[in-house]
Amino acid sequence: MGWRRLWVGLPSVGDGFVDVCLEWGVLKVKRFVVNVYAKCDISSKRRLWSNLLMSKRGFGGGAWCVVGDFNSVRNMDERRGVNGDFGFFGSTEMREFDGFLEELEMEDLPILGHHCPLILKSNALDGGPKPFRFNNYWLENRKLKQVVEEAWSSQNLQGWIGFVLKEKLKALDLKGEVDGLSTLEVESRKLFFGELWKLLKSKEASIYQRSRSKWLKEGDANTKYFHRCTKARTNRNAVVALKANGPKLDGVAFPSFSEEENVALSASFSLEEIEEVVKESDGNKSPGPDGFNFAFMKSFWYLLKDETDLFVGCLYKFIAKVLAKRLGKVLPSVISSSQSAFLKGRHLVDGVMVVNEVVDLAKKENRECLVLKVDFEKAYDPVDWGFLEYMLMRLGFNDKWIAWMRACIFRGNMSILVNGSPTEEINIQRGLKQGDPLAPFLFLVVVEGIDSKSLDLEGHLEREGDVPFRYLGLPVGANPRSSSTWEPLLEQLRRRLNVWENRFVSFGGRIVLLNSVLNSIPIFYLSFLMMPVNVWKKIVRLQREFLWGGGRGARKINWIKWKVVCQPKSNGGLGVRDVRAVNLSLLAKWRWRLLQSDHSLWKEVLVGKYGNDILFEANWGNFNFPLSSSRWWKDLCQLEDRVESNWFSSQVFRKVNNGVLSRFWRDNWIGGIPLCQHFSRLFYISNKKEALISDLRVSVGGEWRWVFSWRRELFVWERALLDRLLEVLEEYRWTEEADRWGWRPANGGEFSVKSAYVQLANLLLEENRVSISKERAFKNIWKSPAPSKVIGLSWKLLHDRLPTRHNLAHRNVIPLDASRDCVLCVGVEESSLHLFLHCNFSAAVWSDVLRWLGFSLITPPNLCVMAEFLSGMARNKNVRKGFWLIWHTTIWVLWKTPNRAIFANEVKSPREVVEEIKVTSWKWGLSSLNSAACLFYEWSWDAEYCLDR
Repeated sequence: MGWRRLWVGLPSVGDGFVDVCLEWGVLKVKRFVVNVYAKCDISSKRRLWSNLLMSKRGFGGGAWCVVGDFNSVRNMDERRGVNGDFGFFGSTEMREFDGFLEELEMEDLPILGHHCPLILKSNALDGGPKPFRFNNYWLENRKLKQVVEEAWSSQNLQGWIGFVLKEKLKALDLKGEVDGLSTLEVESRKLFFGELWKLLKSKEASIYQRSRSKWLKEGDANTKYFHRCTKARTNRNAVVALKANGPKLDGVAFPSFSEEENVALSASFSLEEIEEVVKESDGNKSPGPDGFNFAFMKSFWYLLKDETDLFVGCLYKFIAKVLAKRLGKVLPSVISSSQSAFLKGRHLVDGVMVVNEVVDLAKKENRECLVLKVDFEKAYDPVDWGFLEYMLMRLGFNDKWIAWMRACIFRGNMSILVNGSPTEEINIQRGLKQGDPLAPFLFLVVVEGIDSKSLDLEGHLEREGDVPFRYLGLPVGANPRSSSTWEPLLEQLRRRLNVWENRFVSFGGRIVLLNSVLNSIPIFYLSFLMMPVNVWKKIVRLQREFLWGGGRGARKINWIKWKVVCQPKSNGGLGVRDVRAVNLSLLAKWRWRLLQSDHSLWKEVLVGKYGNDILFEANWGNFNFPLSSSRWWKDLCQLEDRVESNWFSSQVFRKVNNGVLSRFWRDNWIGGIPLCQHFSRLFYISNKKEALISDLRVSVGGEWRWVFSWRRELFVWERALLDRLLEVLEEYRWTEEADRWGWRPANGGEFSVKSAYVQLANLLLEENRVSISKERAFKNIWKSPAPSKVIGLSWKLLHDRLPTRHNLAHRNVIPLDASRDCVLCVGVEESSLHLFLHCNFSAAVWSDVLRWLGFSLITPPNLCVMAEFLSGMARNKNVRKGFWLIWHTTIWVLWKTPNRAIFANEVKSPREVVEEIKVTSWKWGLSSLNSAACLFYEWSWDAEYCLDR
């Protein structure tokens, strides 16, 4: 490999590779070229892979090109002249090499050199100035506050307040370029390693920030145009009429906003409104055209809040969020109940339920039924601004609000970033902007105009179908108890697993994917349909196979019961949600919403089919639903039967305030159970069994009294019962507010799916009883900064479910006559407790690790006691996190040591193992522990000092 000295700094030479850094082209762009020639033995290859990963992590950005010979292949087709069966060691090496390339983030190009020169060309183009973007990781720099305050106070500018802000932001941008907000200057080796963890954290934060952002188009905040539009009061020609395939909308009656609602919509902006928007906004979302996001606004709100008018006049993101919040509060009054999206209190699945009940009724009564299903393709893009303005006028928005919408939405400009630099502005003539807080609400306004009364349906039907059919992804008119109804969901899960099938995913990675992705896929289905038992078993099987086999289709040992896996992490589980409990808790939300006092189309449909009593009764145990009921309604009525417990009705209570809407005897409002059960004798002889509380509690002479009506005169012992009842009622506190329903498991009494899931999980899952020390260990292992794959190994160890020789023999994986001796000491059976603690080799390792940390300890009975000892000796939170990291690292390295001895014939001494523990924990601590910014020799000498400083 050759180069010009002018281009290349000092090369880095390692065992099996040469690494050079080039400053390429006019822009001095960094390029790293690594020439590799690996040795043949697996241990040398692993050292080479580890060194290359450390090198790439240490130097970070820039393009990397790795050439040479790794002496390893990713699949058998890449090697010629050898037996096609590589055996166990060959397949293990291929998996490790494939995982190394994945972690190195390299693309394996199909290029063969054949001892010919490889020419690398770089045609980097300077696309022009890049727009400024505030990076959230700058907030971690202690100098940032001082820089911002100085830049903000040093500007003595006059004129339009928007121009003042613009100049202040430009000055802050320049200050960042001159002084270096990220502090990248490195003067010595020690300072470099001291800042290394900051660079790693910064890269991680930057990637996270970009991944969570939905970048707004540049034209969304053309401040000059916005300022001109809001000040100008020019009149525009009104749209007289609009045609929709023939008929006009002028003859259609639309609801209209009241004067009070219009005043609320177009009121002046207040500091409280803007401050509330700032607090609620996600700091990781995309910034505005000025480059500053809400993370910056939150951090320096004490400087910015005094110039509220400045922000309202310049930054569109404040305008849109404040206006969207106002619009969301009043829009339900003019949007028909048939629209179930985007508005608070309405759910997308409501429309599916209405259609399903209508179709079911038509089928049961053998009626003809026409269902027009309209799909919106790229719904926001074709929105015509003229039609939107027309609908705003028809719905009664005042002139001021319509002018604001013209400024915010109409005739916007956008610019496309090419290689990071904006192009010339493009004029937009239609459509709503993705990511704009106003867009969903304005789209509802447009859809409100597409009414069946204004459409000529004749000649426009493209396809005649039959039931069942899919609406919003859910089956309508289908039998939910049939496996075929659920097959699309199962196929979706299988496809997602196939995406990961050939990827190198560790056990820790599978835990994350299982919790974040696989569990979220079936939520929409489970929100509407009751899942049959056979479908539940299929989903659990897919989840279980993915967790223990990585989705590769291989049959693997399920080391731990699935009911334990679904337990919370603090109880020894992985926090994987049980699909049955999720299904029932989501369906319980329908029951809860029926109890609320709001009026909606889906409620009207159910009341029309099944009667008015369903709105006032929490306990449906005695309901006799009609035989003609839909399967969906039957499943909802039998919600508690699936668990054989009144888990829902027993947790619902009536919060009585004035007693106008609550039944005295039958509602559960005092004493924990209904009074008809608590005082059953009095209820039996009452003449008013269905009376409301307000009917029996009357005001006489300014005092409140209870007036009961009995079928006969009370006996003496019945009068005693009545006295007890009056004593209970005397203690109740009354208010003038309306009565409402409450949910006991949730704080504040408001139902939540999460609290319902906890209730169900306690009933459906076996309680995983563990010792107190294990319980504390399970709670703490997940708080460690160790990698997830390492924590997953420790979790299996605490359950004694690692594939030791003892556990493998117990499950008949190895022959009964095979050796069970420990590889490290020989002569004692290899169990988890022995291998990780009581083995002479492991005991020596733990002794040296504790001595390194400045402690000494007699060998404890188990690893939980060891962990508790380290946790108790920590002087503060940072040190405790570091000790847990070292504990995890020791477990990890101790597990790798016998495996290397068996599968790679690599034997290490206790001293070498301890040195590996120090190196590995230091490497992991650099990127996860803020306090561990130190050189390796410092960490190796005194880790506690590095953690505590």
